[in-house]
Amino acid sequence: MKLTNFYLEIARNSLTQLIAVKGGISIGDNDQSEHFSHAVSATVFSAISVEYGINEFIWVNDFLCSSSPNREQTEQLAKSNIPEKIKYLKANGFKQEILKVIRVLFERRNRLVHLRHQDVSATDTYGLDFDDVIKINKAGRAAELDKANELAFSHNDRAAFNQLAEEFGTKHTLIQLPGLNTELIPESHENVGIAQAALEIILEKQSSAIKAIPRE
Repeated sequence: MKLTNFYLEIARNSLTQLIAVKGGISIGDNDQSEHFSHAVSATVFSAISVEYGINEFIWVNDFLCSSSPNREQTEQLAKSNIPEKIKYLKANGFKQEILKVIRVLFERRNRLVHLRHQDVSATDTYGLDFDDVIKINKAGRAAELDKANELAFSHNDRAAFNQLAEEFGTKHTLIQLPGLNTELIPESHENVGIAQAALEIILEKQSSAIKAIPRE
């Protein structure tokens, strides 16, 4: 079996397992329902199958079917990133409609396997420890701290407490990393469909390239 088909079959099987899961979807910090393992597998292997198919097309079209093949050039192209490969597909007659959904597939895959800077949020917060409280007392502002605590705990108003914390406390930076979300479940259905459609077109283009080779 070709590796493109092998990877696509894994994606399809994962989607079948996802559909068969009984019970509701649950997600937490340390545990989640098995929907997510199947959805991640379906998404990642859909993208793997398409990337492998693109690389195969590059080797067939750019090297085997070329009148002046350049192995080093083809290797560089096959090793290039997805945007460069999509440019190559566009230059070789792939329509914008399929290129658009291929981009979507890889964006979804990248959210799962690459920690990108745009997905990470950082927030500066200020907290008060024992030494900070001593500093507030020495500054003669103990009553102000008591009032700030009362507002925070009784009225959910942290403005005064935050002001004291920023003035006397210690700065902490909280990093929020991306995690799983329920959008992954319906997206995995789409991703398998995208992979199937993309590979059909890639195979069609590949066959056309081979047929176009001049025969002696």
